[in-house]
Amino acid sequence: KNEESWNKIKEEWLASFSNKKDVPGMSVRKRVTKDDEWCAEAYLETDYESLSEKDFEEELKKYWMFKVMSE
Repeated sequence: KNEESWNKIKEEWLASFSNKKDVPGMSVRKRVTKDDEWCAEAYLETDYESLSEKDFEEELKKYWMFKVMSE
């Protein structure tokens, strides 16, 4: 992604952090202990509404190419 896209993502993340707001797929507020998973993705909600069949097909193509190139 270009620098402008990254700056937009940074601003959105900083705003959600400053406002203590959970944003599906981007940020989550969760108290963790030494016994918990420390990977944020374990607690993030996925916004399935934003996914399309085309997105799914594109990811399958990428995976297939990865498998072919790895052999």
